[in-house]
Amino acid sequence: MNFNELYSRLFVSEADTAPLDIDQQDPEQPEASGRDVSNIPVPDNYDVEPMPTPVIKNNTPELQEYITKLNDFLTLLNGIGNKSLQKFVAEIDIPNTVLSGISKQTAQDVTRLAEQVASLIQTLQSSVNLIAIRKREISNNIPR
Repeated sequence: MNFNELYSRLFVSEADTAPLDIDQQDPEQPEASGRDVSNIPVPDNYDVEPMPTPVIKNNTPELQEYITKLNDFLTLLNGIGNKSLQKFVAEIDIPNTVLSGISKQTAQDVTRLAEQVASLIQTLQSSVNLIAIRKREISNNIPR
C-alpha cells in the first residue's frame, strides 16, 4: 500500500468537502431556500431546573486555629528559640549519665516528625486558600 492510497483512506480529500452548488443544497436549510425562520416555535421551558447553589459552612477560622496550634507545636519540636525539644534533648545529653546518647537517638525522629507537621500545615493552608477561591467563584456564579 502506498502513501497516497493510505492517505485517501484515512483523511477526507478536498473533493469530498467541496461546497455544493446552490441548486444542490439541502432544501431544509433556510439559507438556501430563502425561507423566514423567525416564526419557528421555540419552547420557553426546556424542563431544566437551575443547579442549586451549595451552602458552604465557613470553617476557615477554626481551620486557621488548628494551623496556628500546629505551627506552635512545630516550633516546640524543632524551633530556633530556647524552648524546643531538639535543643532540650541536646542540653541534657551529658556523657556518663543515664541520658547519655539521648540526643543521637531522638534527633532523627524529632526532625522527621517536624517535617510531617510542616507538610500537614502546608496542606491545610492550601485548603484554606482553596476555600476562599471557591467562595468567590460561587458568589460570582462561576461553574467549576
